[in-house]
Amino acid sequence: MTIRLIYPAGLTKIVAKEKAEISAITELKMDKLEIEVRDDAKLFLTANISNLTLNLKGDSRSELNLRGNDAKINFDDKANVKALLKFQDLNLTMKGRTVAKLEGDVKSGTLLLENKASFQGDNLVFNNLNMKASQNTDCEVNVKDELTLAASDSSKVKLFNSPKVILEKFTGKTQLIKK
Repeated sequence: MTIRLIYPAGLTKIVAKEKAEISAITELKMDKLEIEVRDDAKLFLTANISNLTLNLKGDSRSELNLRGNDAKINFDDKANVKALLKFQDLNLTMKGRTVAKLEGDVKSGTLLLENKASFQGDNLVFNNLNMKASQNTDCEVNVKDELTLAASDSSKVKLFNSPKVILEKFTGKTQLIKK
């Protein structure tokens, strides 16, 4: 079943759950939007959102092209996402067995990886990144200027580019690999 919607200017939240599939034919342009995708739902979206909150949970699948000023993105419990991102400030949290392949440009970012999360961000270039990785996470990050890293519990961090690296915590069988 296909449902076409024309969204009003006051739209501030989108929720997709169970087996719902949301796709936008044209780019969404908004000042503020919260999106939640959970269960087996799918989201295919191109958007320019000044202030974005994105929550992907369960076995959700998403392909996104997002840009704006500030983004708070949370992946949890087996969510799978491919995205092109361009933000001034990005706060990204990945928990559970989530898988993300992200590309784009971010001026300043915070990245929290926990509990076997897998992050492929070799083509997502951060100017500055504050990162915490724990509980067997595996990630690739690309940072130009400065990386602040706290890593533990057998996490593996592959670093692209040549930033200044500040190690706040580096314990257990954690690996930092220069690529």
